[in-house]
Amino acid sequence: MPISENAGGWLKLGLVLSIALWVVVYSSWSMRIAPDAVGLVDDAAFVLLFALVFGLLGFSKPGILRTAALFVWTALVVLIFLCDVLYFRFFQTWMPLSSLRHWKDVFAIRSSVRGLFHWPDLLLGVAGPFALFAVADRFEVKTRVRELVWMGIVFISLISVHAWLAPDIMSFNKGNPFFEMVRQPYRMWKTQNEYEAQYLYFQKNIDQLRPVNNSLYERSPSDRHPLRAIPLIKTEMVQNRSRPNVVLLLIESFRAFESGAYGAHPSHTPQLDRIASEGIKFTTFYGNGSYTIRGEFSTLFSCLPDFYGTDAYSSYPNNSYDSLPSVLKRNDYQTYWISGFSVDFNGARYCLSHNGIDFFFDHVPNPRKLTLMGPSDEDIELYAERTLSSAKQPFFAEVMTLSGHFPFIDAGDGWGDHKLAKEHEPTYENYVRAIEYSDLAAGEFLSAAQRTDWGRNTIFLITGDHGVWIFPGDKSIDRIRKNEIYHRLPFIMWNPQLIKPSENSTLGSQIDITPTLLDFLGLYEVNNFLGTSLLRKDTNVRQVFMLQDQRWNYRQGNEYVYDAGAEAFTDHFPYISGDYSAEFEHQGFTMDEDLLRCENPDLRATMPAARKSSLEGFVLQSLDFYSSLFYRNLIAPRQ
Repeated sequence: MPISENAGGWLKLGLVLSIALWVVVYSSWSMRIAPDAVGLVDDAAFVLLFALVFGLLGFSKPGILRTAALFVWTALVVLIFLCDVLYFRFFQTWMPLSSLRHWKDVFAIRSSVRGLFHWPDLLLGVAGPFALFAVADRFEVKTRVRELVWMGIVFISLISVHAWLAPDIMSFNKGNPFFEMVRQPYRMWKTQNEYEAQYLYFQKNIDQLRPVNNSLYERSPSDRHPLRAIPLIKTEMVQNRSRPNVVLLLIESFRAFESGAYGAHPSHTPQLDRIASEGIKFTTFYGNGSYTIRGEFSTLFSCLPDFYGTDAYSSYPNNSYDSLPSVLKRNDYQTYWISGFSVDFNGARYCLSHNGIDFFFDHVPNPRKLTLMGPSDEDIELYAERTLSSAKQPFFAEVMTLSGHFPFIDAGDGWGDHKLAKEHEPTYENYVRAIEYSDLAAGEFLSAAQRTDWGRNTIFLITGDHGVWIFPGDKSIDRIRKNEIYHRLPFIMWNPQLIKPSENSTLGSQIDITPTLLDFLGLYEVNNFLGTSLLRKDTNVRQVFMLQDQRWNYRQGNEYVYDAGAEAFTDHFPYISGDYSAEFEHQGFTMDEDLLRCENPDLRATMPAARKSSLEGFVLQSLDFYSSLFYRNLIAPRQ
């Protein structure tokens, strides 16, 4: 029985709406996000937007061109949501619009993408919506203006309702991934255009927004560069021959939780444990970013990553910065960047070469073993040892490893005598094997360096670039503590000939590494660093910002405001206890114990609501202000 044109029109409209609805349901289910009432409004608006564009493209005559246009629109939406699902699985946050800058880099990390991809994604995320598209395209029904007008009116109404109900900073269950990307340019524009108000806030809260070591620096009155600090003491003039070399060993995905030096039992890092006992071990140390580029930027530039945008290497490569390699270069150091991964990834070469790095070595010749990401840690560190043996002293070198990178499938296979982890979660077992191997390789590298003349005159800085959201199958580790485990990193300054063993419990993060090293070396210059030396006790406020893309944690002293997440995921994230309230996005608490090792901490109602609200407001104002410095190129004066 033939279908009437009117019935066919409504049937096609239903199929078109179901395409977008299918994509939304798939992404929500895959990311374990259950939308609340506000989120359902946003999702409904997206479904109508998809149908509106589909309908507008359907005004042309039936044929290949119309089918191709409708197919491209459907494919674009499917691709965005599928990429967002994969991005979420690794970074625990929605994909920012700025990540589109890195589409070329996807091929360089294809092994990780494969590790994140599950075959049901092909069926549910791709085949399903395209099957609906194939059916809908068979109905050669012309789009009717009346339908589009009504959908447009309802769409505008839903968007307006959502804007009225939703807060400025939304949890995942209050928004839609597609609209979240669309809204980001507005947030960036708003942050940039409210700079004057942000600067007034900075002036009122300068002690907290820009802490300095009071015995070393004073704040500059510069309005244009508010982070500027001026040294109160002169640099100790030391002859080049006696000034130590500096090697920053940045170990991929290397966190403190698995290390005996930081309380793990049993320890999976015997080499790091030994090294920590022979150097300065910083016991309360955090990563500022959620992936390598951001961790490296925080470490070298003593500056937080842009909270609302992508990394500075690709977004703001021509900005002016102060950096550790730039300061050392001005003091007659040769500067090196060494890894087995291309320095052109994310545009790092351009930015680093304009900020102090002179020599790049990113092609390990004849590696003995290749992991999914590239040469093994032992190959990279052997390459670094040989490179630095012929370097002119004094030198600075960053050595970046790879083997600990997700998906940890073959890290360390057939290398050394390291034990295998025996855990309940296979992914965590693979991660611990990677940790053990990276530890083994780092120990071999540092031991070999100590047998050389250059190594005995080198300060080694050992830390991780970031943590990973992968944990043992211990149900007692709740979401708050998982945030702590994720962001806590080891940081050790080591050289048995030049450094006396000690423990330093000062609260710090990656942005403090550069000021700490320069203080140790006695190099004091005008700078725009956001961090402070951890070797001094003269900073009024000690705080840590832990940033993901539009997700944040904050610690000030023993006060915490941590991302609890109103979504309460049941798979990727752990269950929240029954007393958890979804009324708030962050949980505020105080704690004198070490949260890294404190099992089942009672965090309910431990911070007054007014204090929590005050800290939340401070964090959001701070992140707006710091981001505006990127947009306006006001971090440092042009050299």
